[in-house]
Amino acid sequence: MKRLDLYGRRAAAALCAALLLAAGCGDQEADGSAGTDKTAETAGKTQTAAESQPETSDSAGSGDAELNTALELAGKYSEEDFAENWDGSVTAEIRLEGDTASVEGGAVTVKDGIVTITGAGNYRVAGTLEDGQLRVEAGKEDLVRVILDGAEISGSANAAIYAKQADKTVVILQEGTENILKGAEIYQYEEEDSEEPEAALFAKDDLTITGKGSLTVESGGEKGISTKDDLTITGGSIQVNARKEGIKGRDSISVSGGDLTVASGEDGLKANYDQDAEQGWIVIDGGNLKITASGDGIQAESGLRVNGGNLEITAAGDLEEDSSSSKGLKSGTGLYLAGGTFQMDCTDDAIHTNGAALIEGGTYALKTGDDGVHADGNLEITGGVIEITDSYEGLEGANVRISGGEISLKSSDDGINAAGGDSSGSGGRPGLDRFKGGTDHEIRITGGSIYVDADGDGLDSNGDIVMTGGQVFIDGPESDGDGALDFDGSFQISGGLLAASGSSGMLQAPDSSSLQNSIVIYYNSIKAAGTETALRTASGEEVISFTSGKQSRSIVLSAPGLEEGNVYDLYIDEEKCCEITAESGVTAVSEDGSAVQTGGMGGFGGRGQGGRGGFPQNGEVPEGMSLPEGMEPPEDMSMPDGMEPPEDMSLPEGMTKPAGMERPEGTGRPEGGGFPGRDGGQKGDQETGGDSGDTL
Repeated sequence: MKRLDLYGRRAAAALCAALLLAAGCGDQEADGSAGTDKTAETAGKTQTAAESQPETSDSAGSGDAELNTALELAGKYSEEDFAENWDGSVTAEIRLEGDTASVEGGAVTVKDGIVTITGAGNYRVAGTLEDGQLRVEAGKEDLVRVILDGAEISGSANAAIYAKQADKTVVILQEGTENILKGAEIYQYEEEDSEEPEAALFAKDDLTITGKGSLTVESGGEKGISTKDDLTITGGSIQVNARKEGIKGRDSISVSGGDLTVASGEDGLKANYDQDAEQGWIVIDGGNLKITASGDGIQAESGLRVNGGNLEITAAGDLEEDSSSSKGLKSGTGLYLAGGTFQMDCTDDAIHTNGAALIEGGTYALKTGDDGVHADGNLEITGGVIEITDSYEGLEGANVRISGGEISLKSSDDGINAAGGDSSGSGGRPGLDRFKGGTDHEIRITGGSIYVDADGDGLDSNGDIVMTGGQVFIDGPESDGDGALDFDGSFQISGGLLAASGSSGMLQAPDSSSLQNSIVIYYNSIKAAGTETALRTASGEEVISFTSGKQSRSIVLSAPGLEEGNVYDLYIDEEKCCEITAESGVTAVSEDGSAVQTGGMGGFGGRGQGGRGGFPQNGEVPEGMSLPEGMEPPEDMSMPDGMEPPEDMSLPEGMTKPAGMERPEGTGRPEGGGFPGRDGGQKGDQETGGDSGDTL
């Protein structure tokens, strides 16, 4: 039988492998790519059509007010926002000539280096204006088109182009031309109480940039492009170099096309109006955006939606200040990613929202010094291909729900984390804005293909984990302070493939009450990276296999094909180690097949006070457990000469008190038998975890 290559991460093949193979269907194979080989298969258990269907998430944002702020967004585009809809007519020809200009046509004045357009119409601008300004002061209902046809304008006091009044100013970049705008190094504002104009290209009303020519904007001492209303970009090759923000649309930004290259000392693209909940949003429908920013790459005060386009973002700010932020995508309320190609390298979160997030599509290559994807509210992933090559934590949200997509992530702390959030959205060093505690959180996986390489916990929920489908493969921590699985509530599994490899000190497994069975294997020694662990039926059919990407001491395996009472062969690196009879719920064994006793009462589940099991008691091996081949228990468990147990403590069965041994005077236990510093309580009086309180 062929194996499923995890690095292929093909969602359709993943689901088919998990369900169709369980019903005895044909082979499925996913394409591989570079990296450590991770393989998995399932066989045997037949599911009904209803069982095989992944749960329908109650999303696409319904009922989530924060997410709806992004789901309901649509870019603002009108007929005049596209250059092809200009009929080619010209109201006036403006020829820039050093410190002045000549005009053919009406509604244009020239005075002291300032060229002013005073009415609606189409104005072609060419030539060079040094230490001057092109200004628009038309009627409040006027549409003004400015056709840049090989123009270079340097602002003498502030902006190169200042659209002071119009209903909308449309800047058309004439095909085949290069145009340059330069803002002043030191801006002189028109009024003392108003920092306007604040950019090399500035508009008080709606602003559109379109066409097939090129535009280079040098901000000088301020922003590159800015408007106090709506900004729309539908075409052109636009390059912005800005000391502060690169491109700002206070009320909104809509991008459907064009090639944008932005280098900024603060945020790259920004919509920041916070006085109206329906403003301050960004929608990207297409285009190519390359942003290098010291602040956030793209930042929306409210909702952010991306439907398409190619986005390459580098946010490389200094995060020593707690208030600093250097994220790739950032929204203040909802975040909706439906498509597009994303390549991000950020010192802060790559994708961040102070509200809820939904990822339905797109291809993501993320590298970050903090979180790959972070939502203070709910994080839901239903599709897309997400690869996080470096992060502090991979995916993080108050609740994390995954029903589709192909996810591969590497994290120095937790891989996927569900916990309570902090809506500040500020930056700082990784870990400074960590989530708070609480148990009302959940990781829910109903589909998709997930690979996690975590130095901390692989899956970490401050509440529960629920898995009904999909594939989850974890290269967990090597240290015993973390585990491949970590949950404070319960882990119920009823479908899908699970392989969680890692250390054994904090090992957790799905609950014994789960509908799908699991097998936990403790290795007799540390296994090196590249070790393959497989479970096969007596006929040799592979149920599930996993090839580790790092060293490990244990592995948790669960698949639809693991049926109670069936015997499975355990293979490690193609060598048969033992036969395992699957029990209902969870079966825990060493690699030689001997049973491993779990601590506490109730077996597997969330963390509590239960300790690790599997240790000899009173010189005898616990019932149902055998020692590894070649190992025998001690024959004599009597206490050493000269020692005796406390007066009120009886010897375990099989132990004898050495002859002539007495307790020295004055060395009895405190009254009540307690331990110093424990308020007289018995050591054994600590509350023992129940079904959700045990570790191995």
